Amino acid sequence: TLGLGGGTATGTVNCAAGTLVDNNWHHIVATGDGTRSRIYFDGVLKATSGAVLTTGTVGDMTNVMGIGRNPVGYLMDANYDDVAFYNYSLSEQQIKNHYELGKNAKSPDNIFMALGPWIYFPLGETGDTTASNMTPVAGFTGTYTGGVAVGGTPGFDQTNGSAQAPKFDGVNDYIATTASNIPLSLLTSDERYTVFARVKTDTVITAAGWYSVVSSFNDAVANRGINLSVGR
Repeated sequence: TLGLGGGTATGTVNCAAGTLVDNNWHHIVATGDGTRSRIYFDGVLKATSGAVLTTGTVGDMTNVMGIGRNPVGYLMDANYDDVAFYNYSLSEQQIKNHYELGKNAKSPDNIFMALGPWIYFPLGETGDTTASNMTPVAGFTGTYTGGVAVGGTPGFDQTNGSAQAPKFDGVNDYIATTASNIPLSLLTSDERYTVFARVKTDTVITAAGWYSVVSSFNDAVANRGINLSVGR
């Protein structure tokens, strides 16, 4: 099950996405268009909320943005690749096109950058502890934390022999950003955004809970924010 929400926030949405635990790369996207929240799996719209995601601004976040965890834990055992955040809502057709183009692209980075992300982590490092952001946002990088296995695992880009993807162990591995939060300037006042990640796992989730793919929210203010998760 995929979920998008922020604890007690309004407009949360969950869905049975399809087969995720098959050791193949999957394309997971969440959007907000100011009226509804949506979840896409491998280019297909799977669920739409009945309301906007939060009771306040999505940008009202005080926790560090995490890849592979949320502020209170729930770490996921998986490979991650190509994590991006856009300050507008991609359309259903754009997401479908993105998925289809990505299946055969020799340079997936170009597909992401063409759509103008606010932050984009290709996650192709082969030994560094820093996850580089390809966009011009000053100072917004990530740090591999907990002994993440960087490099050595083929990334999504199978046509490029140098493409790598980090492996998270589900125990203490994640990426924390250097910025303390996603600033309000990232998001328009009508709560438009897109969160994107590629995930590959062969580990079945046995414990109940929501295991974060990408998360940044304010758990002091009605859990406002964004938490894209896999749960059971």
